[in-house]
Amino acid sequence: MKLAKVCTTEGAVRVAVIEGEEAKLLPSGEDGAASLTQILHSENPRVEVEKLLPKSVTVALDDVRLLAPVDRQEVWAAGVTYKRSQVARMEESESGASHYD
Repeated sequence: MKLAKVCTTEGAVRVAVIEGEEAKLLPSGEDGAASLTQILHSENPRVEVEKLLPKSVTVALDDVRLLAPVDRQEVWAAGVTYKRSQVARMEESESGASHYD
């Protein structure tokens, strides 16, 4: 099963199942998939998707734009120092302060 985060021609961001040249847009909202993260962090992602598939809308893959599979979680870049990461590293390391002095 290929899950994707897509943008529709109307500009809506949706979770979809990709099958061949089609994207099955899963329903969103309270009874649907609010985000890709919600599905991936569920107890059983496959079961969650299979429950939503009967309510999905199928569109051509060419009619959606694939998006990076990143939602609202934090993304930490290697080699980039933010104040928050500095504090976290200093707390984790006995000699952490010496890296920034």
